Amino acid sequence: FIKITWNNTTNKELFTAYNIERSSDGGKTFSKINALPFTSLAEQTEVLSYTDSVKNYIPYQYRIVGITPWVDNSNPSIVVKGMGRDKTPAAPPLNTRATGDRSKIMVSWELPVQSKDLKGFTVARSHKLEGPFIAINEKTIQVAERHFIDTKPSPQEPFYAVYSVDTANNMSSTFSVMASIYDSVAPLQPKGLTGRIDSSGAVKLNWKFGSDNDLLGYQVYVANRKNNVYRQITSSPTRDSAWVDSVNMRSLTEEVYYKITAVDYNNNASDYSEILTVKRPDVIPPSAPVITGYAVENGKVSLRWVNSSSTDIVKHSLYRKAEHNSKEEKLLLEYRDNTTQTFIDTTAAEGASYKYEVRAYDDAGYVTPSGALAVTVAEAGNKPGVERFTAQWDNAGRKAKLQWHFSDKGDYELVLFKAGEDGQLKAYKKLKGDKRSFEEALIRGKYRYAIKVIYANGAESALTEVVDIEAS
Repeated sequence: FIKITWNNTTNKELFTAYNIERSSDGGKTFSKINALPFTSLAEQTEVLSYTDSVKNYIPYQYRIVGITPWVDNSNPSIVVKGMGRDKTPAAPPLNTRATGDRSKIMVSWELPVQSKDLKGFTVARSHKLEGPFIAINEKTIQVAERHFIDTKPSPQEPFYAVYSVDTANNMSSTFSVMASIYDSVAPLQPKGLTGRIDSSGAVKLNWKFGSDNDLLGYQVYVANRKNNVYRQITSSPTRDSAWVDSVNMRSLTEEVYYKITAVDYNNNASDYSEILTVKRPDVIPPSAPVITGYAVENGKVSLRWVNSSSTDIVKHSLYRKAEHNSKEEKLLLEYRDNTTQTFIDTTAAEGASYKYEVRAYDDAGYVTPSGALAVTVAEAGNKPGVERFTAQWDNAGRKAKLQWHFSDKGDYELVLFKAGEDGQLKAYKKLKGDKRSFEEALIRGKYRYAIKVIYANGAESALTEVVDIEAS
């Protein structure tokens, strides 16, 4: 069909009807094609049109002649050209299928109804179901063909659509389909995994991007122990060759471990990469050593303690400071093993008072001291001390009961030592010399007690053996 139009508004005052003339010989001759004068009953119509039924792909020329109210014909209008074209596509293919592997995929289809003007087929590919689709056949596929082989399929799961093409290049297609690809070959093992951690706990990982043509991405795994189960921290494969993780810096484990796998579009996973060890910056000081007891005998001070339990300790040291002296302490002992836990100070002056302290050093340079233990060195000779020091927990009264025996009637006072959950024994209370018992209420927990005698001349007895109480 060819439709021609002209303006009615400017012509209705001059003409009451029209004749339409057509030429099929390039405008040499024109013939009237309407049997009766063409007119419109709609006075307000701005545009008039006439539709001519013609053979497709033959050029025609048209002109219009106006008819006045006195039945006179006007001069012909300007000539316009037109040609009918086929807009109806051929019947589409049905039951499209696509199967194969990463090297080639066969696309096949059926055509239950074949249109008379069918010229052939076109196969198009996309990485999305909804397209856009790009034709992959260089020439139109012959009418008799019902398959096409894609020798360069895309690495990810491709989608295909098959189009029928008629002689007017009209195209129609059935629904697109995803290729069914058989692939059991995993990507190559990832290489070059490196990483670094900053003081805020941000871990920046990098690796070499693989060369597999069907590589989808990478999964990243982490663990706090090298031989532990690794936890996946990527929710889906990352297409990048880098990843940023965040770790807790307040952790007693010094290192964190990472490994990665490469994954293809068929979810085949590669072997794990080599394990990467990342050392956390140390921000936690070591746990404190604990001085658990001492004894003074013949001018010598015997000390007992428990070393720091931290795993990153590089050394311990024992210091002494005279109470009357504000200068730096005197280093008595330094050791790097974890078995040394006693020391006898043979250089203490008779009658002098000292403070002893054990310090723990970790590999990050942090230092944690024990609590300072104050000791007065007795004059030469043994000074008697408390005997039969016992402790009991009175569950009904919710209190600790301490008792001891001491027969000396001289001028002295008693000093009670106590340690709580931290285990550090410290001077707790001074008691009158005639006291032989002590009671106090305690909250739930573990406690330790010891007692010693301090004489009027400053001499001290040895500290009793430590007794334990568990308040329940």
